[in-house]
Amino acid sequence: MIKKKKVRTELEVDRISSLPAHLIQLILTSLPIREAGKTSLLSRQWRYHWRNITRLVCDDEFDELEDCDSESEVNKLVKRVHEALQVHDGPITEFVLSIPGLTAAADTHHLISYLSNKGISALSLLFDLDPHSFGEEISSSLFRALQLDSLKLQACELKVPPWFLGFTRLTVLQLEQVCLPNDFFQGFLLNCPLLDDLRASFVVGPRKLEVVGPPRLKVCIFRVYCVETISFSCTPMLSMISIQAEMYESNTTDIPTVDIVSTFASLPALQQLNLSFECLQVSLISCKPILFVPKCLEHLLCSVSHVRFLS
Repeated sequence: MIKKKKVRTELEVDRISSLPAHLIQLILTSLPIREAGKTSLLSRQWRYHWRNITRLVCDDEFDELEDCDSESEVNKLVKRVHEALQVHDGPITEFVLSIPGLTAAADTHHLISYLSNKGISALSLLFDLDPHSFGEEISSSLFRALQLDSLKLQACELKVPPWFLGFTRLTVLQLEQVCLPNDFFQGFLLNCPLLDDLRASFVVGPRKLEVVGPPRLKVCIFRVYCVETISFSCTPMLSMISIQAEMYESNTTDIPTVDIVSTFASLPALQQLNLSFECLQVSLISCKPILFVPKCLEHLLCSVSHVRFLS
């Protein structure tokens, strides 16, 4: 009896597995982290594709937190994230943690330490926003990820340990609803010599917005609560400043005054300045606003709103 050879039809051909490796990686990157990890069980050919994904996102598609008030449930969820990552034995250059209900109270020490050992360069820890607090203190293991070039934090407290010497590769820093130490804009930034993009939204702690360095800083965008003073020094490349300050308390009796000319005239690369304050008075000293603007501000794209000017 002659056996008939099975003819593979066009529908039976595994077209996905025959795709170029970079397209397979693109497909896996768009999948939830759990689903992407499961593809390693499909076949020998797929076993190693999962290992090559360098960008991993843990969001609402990864898991849901049923009881965000239970510390044990929160830590169980972080453990599940850690376990999912351990299936991945390749390098991880970018990781995003953004699961609804997950707060900074979670024990992220082992997770951050693991990512640091995997060569993480872009880290986003976006904890759930709480309108009544600014979150718990984030694990100090964050400051051991010295290879970071991008760091985004949300809804946590940042306490810089005394042994920390700086993020020498960091170029992008974004903070939202983060509690900072009072000297953050001086000491911390000086330890990030390559930082060129700083964005802080509704941070608390420093009442003085006194930015010292780093020398390569080009963009500063602040959306903060009431500040007492504003100054920039050691920032020769700073070209764009946007500051929006809102009232945090109802007390408006002591509204600080900023000399806009002396504050920004010492920035030779400044090209765009946007100011919006509910709690600040701007002083032009005795100069007339148009006739005596310093040369570095003459062609400035300047937007000023909600500001009280003093003559």
